[in-house]
Amino acid sequence: MKIAPKKILCTILAAAAVFAYSMPLVYADEEESQTTQTATPELYEGETFTDNVLTYNKAKGGVYITACNSNTTAVNIGEEIDGYKILGIYDNAFAGCTKLRSANIADGVGYIGEGAFLGCEKLETVKLPDGITEIPAQCFAQCTSLKEVEIPETVTTVGSYAFSYCDNLSSVTMPSTVTAVGDYAFAFSTLGESLELWEGLETLGAMSYYYCRGVKTVSIPSTLESVGSLSFLGCEDLENFEVSEESGYFKAIDGVLYSKDETILEIFPMGKNLTEYAVPDSVLYIPSGAFFDNPYLETITMTDSVTAIGEAAFSNCTALRSITLSNSLTEIDGSLFCDCSSLTNIDIPASVTSIGDYAFLECTSLKTVTVPDTVETIGEYALGFTDDEEGEFHKLDGFKIKANFDTAAKVYAKSNRISIEYLDENKDLPYIIAIWVSVGIIVIGITVAVAVIIRKKKKTDEFYQK
Repeated sequence: MKIAPKKILCTILAAAAVFAYSMPLVYADEEESQTTQTATPELYEGETFTDNVLTYNKAKGGVYITACNSNTTAVNIGEEIDGYKILGIYDNAFAGCTKLRSANIADGVGYIGEGAFLGCEKLETVKLPDGITEIPAQCFAQCTSLKEVEIPETVTTVGSYAFSYCDNLSSVTMPSTVTAVGDYAFAFSTLGESLELWEGLETLGAMSYYYCRGVKTVSIPSTLESVGSLSFLGCEDLENFEVSEESGYFKAIDGVLYSKDETILEIFPMGKNLTEYAVPDSVLYIPSGAFFDNPYLETITMTDSVTAIGEAAFSNCTALRSITLSNSLTEIDGSLFCDCSSLTNIDIPASVTSIGDYAFLECTSLKTVTVPDTVETIGEYALGFTDDEEGEFHKLDGFKIKANFDTAAKVYAKSNRISIEYLDENKDLPYIIAIWVSVGIIVIGITVAVAVIIRKKKKTDEFYQK
């Protein structure tokens, strides 16, 4: 799945630098894991041997598999080799083995390193050993043929990017022992229509199911305590959340995910096909990305109960034409309406004191914004800017700010050379007149001086001619 450059930009702004434009995957020794990982074992330098399929490196207590013959299609890893106990699979050991189709790992193997099977695009089946405690970072990332995985009951953590870019992963059997899922763990993977998060799960990392395709319903277990930033961002098919009645942390109302006390609107499903939505009176806070990328909503209203809205909460809502903001807001956070290309009008409440960076970037239908005197700061490219395919910023044609003269809006407009209409008369006029008067005086002075010089020269010439 490719994302348009402009959408990438707004997504980056939404994530507040959590990820890069293309979300590149790197080998485990190039980047630290975002989740706690068992310390990488120490190998004895230079003490290796091979059975023509796998390469082994000696270590304290046995050996670790460090590489695989690139032509290998199947591996059966036992508990020992040549009298040495096989302790584990080292970081990146099978990374890039594009012909590998199956891997069967004996239960005695107690360690699997980061990126162990990264990029094994033909890998269809894998039998994981009992005894490992985590699926480490990037372990099966880009295994595009992997269809089913059963996680052993000894595992407690699924690391960052562990199953990202797994295009055919339709079934992952998770035991109740898995309590944490890391950042981007299933990002850009294709999953089944019904995603049932398991009892025992406590935390989801940021972007954990980012741009997962196929998921229509997500079931939240009673044990889940926290959902990371933008966990289901870009799940374009997601229509509905369901929450266990025993949950003490979340509640679903008409498929929308709220905190248990209904004071936080956690996530509005991207695939929920509604054109109008009224935020309930109980909601005090709308977190970052809550409505991100919804392609259907045209009108959103909220009452004054909402006191804060997180960054990019409405970013990429390309159908959004109008929104009624709460009069209790003090900030319009960064990239809040980034790429809301259909937005034609916005009333900024008088309670607002700051407008964040990129707040209205790429709002190409928004030609006029009235900025109240209460606004003390306006961030970079917040109003009146668009960006091109290369991410370069340009002023939006025909855009105008309306504001009083002695305000932050005037400073912003002047510094960015954006048209401004003063609501308290054009107080620039006296300055313009003063400038022209000064110019006139200078011109007159120069004219007089020149005339005097010419006159003196003429008299001098006449004197010598006599």
